[in-house]
Amino acid sequence: MYETILGLQAGGVQAPAKHCINNEQEGKRTQESSNVDDRTQHEIYAHPFMRSVMAGVSSVMCSYSEYLVNDTYACNNNKTLNDIMKREFGFQGFIQSDWAATMDRHSPVTGLDMTMPGDVTFGSGTSYFGQNLTDMVMPNGTISMQRLDDMATRIISAWYFLHQDEGYPNVTVSSFNFYSPLNREVNAQSDHYLIVREIGAAGTVLLKNEGALPLYKPKSIVLVGSDAAPPVSGPNDYSDQGGDPTGILAMGLEFWVSDCLRVSQYHSSASAFKH
Repeated sequence: MYETILGLQAGGVQAPAKHCINNEQEGKRTQESSNVDDRTQHEIYAHPFMRSVMAGVSSVMCSYSEYLVNDTYACNNNKTLNDIMKREFGFQGFIQSDWAATMDRHSPVTGLDMTMPGDVTFGSGTSYFGQNLTDMVMPNGTISMQRLDDMATRIISAWYFLHQDEGYPNVTVSSFNFYSPLNREVNAQSDHYLIVREIGAAGTVLLKNEGALPLYKPKSIVLVGSDAAPPVSGPNDYSDQGGDPTGILAMGLEFWVSDCLRVSQYHSSASAFKH
């Protein structure tokens, strides 16, 4: 992750190292605990996160709510978040939850600095932070004012660290509500077509033609695979670009991801043949 973080943050983008930690399988991840002894943890699994800290990573993301590390939720894990990441590795950025991975309002005590996307469950309008966090600090006192200041400092420090307070492009601040008046017009395409052209040319593989081409009016051509044809409902077949494919998926993914986007057009193998 070291070089990736350097590359991202050189462009002024905060890089999140994820997922912390032992998130090593997708199948049945809600039904198991990754139990790892201390030596194995440090020599194998924690090492990439140490290198991330060495690269100056802005944030670290802990794993989904169902994911257990030594029988403790990953985003409520004092050992991995406070002890390993912050104390041993000296991580000075902020630790954020994966989406809906915050399990209760005590999570700041165990090292969580930011809950994402904010609500307890998607669209619930409730949060373990917000008023709950305020109540845990005053008058409850379960979370100290020093810890609250530490959470805010870590988040704001990443902003200043990458100079996002100066000359930073407009951003969409309410991505869950496209029509919010808070959103700003952002040209996400700009001159990206030049980069696409450059990468496409660099990735082109030349094959020696020994009489195979051109095709002289073949009776039929078979294109095999789910990526061969365009999706039934167009380029944005699924709201999060993940699902059971009816054709090529925009990001080539079979599962929901948070890093998805909406695309205006793309060409499948079948449409490329037609052209």
